[in-house]
Amino acid sequence: NMASNISISSGKDGCLQLWRYQPGTLRQVACEADCNHQGWVRGLQFDPSSGLVVSSGDDGAIRVFRYKEECFTAIAEMLEAHPSGILGLQFCSKTMRVLSAGEDGSVRSWALDCDAKNIVLQGKVEDAHDGKTVSHIQYDSRSKLVVTAGSDLHLRAWLLSDDLTFTAMASCQGEGILALQLDSEEDICYCAHADSSITVWQVDVGQGQLRHIATEADAHSGRILAFSFTQVSKMLWTAGVDKAIRAWQLQGQELRMVSRSTQFLNSGVLALAYDAKTGIVLSAGMRGDIKAWRHSGDRLVPIELESVDHSEGLLMLQFAGSTVISGGLDGALRAWRLTLASVKRVNEPMKAHQGWSRAIHYDLKNGYVASCGDDGHVKAWTLDGETLRPAGSALGAHPDGARGVLINGGHGLVLSCGDDGVIKALKMTDWASELVSSGDHPGPVFNLQYFDPQVVSCSVDGTIKAWKMDREGALKFHAQSAEESRPTLAMKYDPSTRTIFTAGFDGAVQVWRLEDHGITLLSSIQAHEGTIRTMQFDRPARTLVTAGEDGALRAWRFKDGKLAKLAVLEEAVGSEIHVIAYLGRKNMVIAACADASLRAWEMVNKTFKEVCKVETAHVNVINAMHYNAELSTIFTACHSVRIWKFESKLSELHHLPTPFGQHSVTALRYSHALSLLVGCSTTGAISSWFYCGSGPPLALWQVESAHVRGTVSVVFDSHRSLLLTGGNDKTLKTWRLLGDLQFICAATESGKSKIFTACPKQFEW
Repeated sequence: NMASNISISSGKDGCLQLWRYQPGTLRQVACEADCNHQGWVRGLQFDPSSGLVVSSGDDGAIRVFRYKEECFTAIAEMLEAHPSGILGLQFCSKTMRVLSAGEDGSVRSWALDCDAKNIVLQGKVEDAHDGKTVSHIQYDSRSKLVVTAGSDLHLRAWLLSDDLTFTAMASCQGEGILALQLDSEEDICYCAHADSSITVWQVDVGQGQLRHIATEADAHSGRILAFSFTQVSKMLWTAGVDKAIRAWQLQGQELRMVSRSTQFLNSGVLALAYDAKTGIVLSAGMRGDIKAWRHSGDRLVPIELESVDHSEGLLMLQFAGSTVISGGLDGALRAWRLTLASVKRVNEPMKAHQGWSRAIHYDLKNGYVASCGDDGHVKAWTLDGETLRPAGSALGAHPDGARGVLINGGHGLVLSCGDDGVIKALKMTDWASELVSSGDHPGPVFNLQYFDPQVVSCSVDGTIKAWKMDREGALKFHAQSAEESRPTLAMKYDPSTRTIFTAGFDGAVQVWRLEDHGITLLSSIQAHEGTIRTMQFDRPARTLVTAGEDGALRAWRFKDGKLAKLAVLEEAVGSEIHVIAYLGRKNMVIAACADASLRAWEMVNKTFKEVCKVETAHVNVINAMHYNAELSTIFTACHSVRIWKFESKLSELHHLPTPFGQHSVTALRYSHALSLLVGCSTTGAISSWFYCGSGPPLALWQVESAHVRGTVSVVFDSHRSLLLTGGNDKTLKTWRLLGDLQFICAATESGKSKIFTACPKQFEW
């Protein structure tokens, strides 16, 4: 969306992500004006690893700075290094050696000592070019090769011996040398001449000679003013008064142009710098402007930067990573921070699908987004500023996986297609809940269990009822416990064996069997001293874990209709345990206690070993808890709702303060399929939040008074978008969740009611 500068992407992680475009900038961050040169800065060297900057200029001085944390710090200076201007400068950070060449015709070697903060002369050649000006110098610390060029039109090579004396090695005639660069690995010199040509020379150290390799007669249509060789890429970058930038490579005996700028600059180029890692070229123009380019194949593509001007013009550029050091006509050194254009993630990724998110469509006009994925789900979203909010979902719309989706928010329509070969039309509806049916109980409905199509409910007075729920959510009474009931606070149901477990004030666990004609008591065992408030049954492990006011944790193996003790921890906590979570394959139990703590135990060797704890998880007593299938995300509530990440410890992720004002949260339930968290309150209200595991929960809808005297239990039918609640008003209710994508129709063959295969089965996506 270009107007709002928002992009949306999806990928194989199943997430939707928002991005915002950020333009590139080149911002001046430091200027060394107190110790600047008198006149132009003619030489500039920058070592990124040490942060050392060495400069020289028309005033004959050599200055050394350390650049760190966007600040120049003066290290050392030699104010009269040469009696007149210094035109050439080299610095080697490994040997801490500085080489300078000046208008006085001398070449000098200096030792830099940062600790002593001084520069000491080590050796020199007074008339390096027969008394003429030495305009350029290059140095290879590996071979100790020095190459110089001067106004005598000669190119000379030297060896810098151990006693720091220069030994002339070779000389050759040139044509007004304007610039000089050295390939230190190959001992090859590149020279730019006044006639716009470039010559290439091989320095043969063994033979003591300079041998001509190649000449490019018309490298530019005017004088070459900027000349830079990059060792990593073996590329020579040139620019000049013709306002063009070009790159060259030596291929055999020929110098070939391999890249060039696609646009001409506004003025001639005085300085060039290239970063081989990023492929970015910076150029400084005669008018003081700095331009950026990206090297792409045989082209230099301009990069948009915020306007950057240097009032006095730039003669020197050194570039490494995002740091640019410059020297100009005003004698000052400046540092710049380069930030390339980028896209920045906005907020956390939104987990939309399990597996790949295969397609998205963005309705820019109406601000709606649709997505589909390998899980077969089709989902709709609204984009509110920089936040995606769910607008509906069709779970399993294409059971074999969804592949394409379109959305028209103005008409509230979504089209989807999938691997089943079907094209479907879906209608968006507003988020809400609609009462479908209800059933009565003798007492408050504290416990609900649902496994399609079976619903089991239990009230405080101990009455157990079984119901059948149809596809529309209508409840039909099935069976009821006939034995004398006991007050009940906790209940679990195992659909594979049709077994019901109940527990309450007397500390006993009762085992029941759901028959076609009724609910029959199988066995009973005294499990705890005092009230049992909570228990969890893990079906694969066939294990029941119980806890209560005695602070003990107990695990039981269920076999042949009976419970046998598996593990016990008599004093797990010093207070009452209100609610627990249990995952058998990890042997892990998490408990919310009356002292407001949250604790985790691992079941080992017939007991429980504490893994971690949060002393004060909530301000008040934790009333409700739920968890995802992996026990990696825990939801807890008292007056507020908190979301925790559990790995080796419990870490708080999100906090929803007072979702029901000053009233307590009585029950929580999370549906991973719907990414929906539902909370119930003592006021009878029900609230819902969209939570996909990333980013904070987003409020969706609320029912003000689902149950007159408070809602105390809740379960989901995710695939049918149904919600079941139990309340203190002694009723059980089913609700249809609106806000889903409602099926309207599917593509059918002409004259037939049968759905046709819109896409051939053999077609490979």
